[in-house]
Amino acid sequence: LEATRQDQQSRGLAPKYEAPWLLEPLIRDGQANLIFGAGGSGKSYIAVLAALMVSYGVSHVGLSSPQKKGVLYLDYEASSQEINDRIAELANGLNLTKPSILYRYCSQTLAMEIASIQASILEHNIGLLIVDSVGMASGGETEGKAQSTLDYYRALRSTHIASLSLDHIAKGG
Repeated sequence: LEATRQDQQSRGLAPKYEAPWLLEPLIRDGQANLIFGAGGSGKSYIAVLAALMVSYGVSHVGLSSPQKKGVLYLDYEASSQEINDRIAELANGLNLTKPSILYRYCSQTLAMEIASIQASILEHNIGLLIVDSVGMASGGETEGKAQSTLDYYRALRSTHIASLSLDHIAKGG
């Protein structure tokens, strides 16, 4: 990356803008970020780890959060108890007291709930929105459903904060 910047400067080109990191090198601040993979591959645990690191503004396992921000976890797949257990387990392993990560159980699409989500973002000074997972938050499997995918990402963009979305490989590959 640095070599690319130096090459651009040597040719008289302005360096390309890159959004700052909220959690380097995983989450760009103010951008929609995505973790995509097979079910059971640990995406939700990575998201909880990211939530902890951002909510404390700490670094661990090669990830660094330069600033502390509030986190809202939108759960379309599990339960508050399951997510709270994961938060407690990882916080304990990192010797952190359990943080106040705002949790919301969701059953409607993100686009349908975005107004109340935006109100929560403002009320609780949220800087990171985690969505687990895109399939349910967009109204079902995203493959071949362009409109629901566009509605999902428009809703995310309307928050003006960093987001981390989790998505699965479609059944059958």
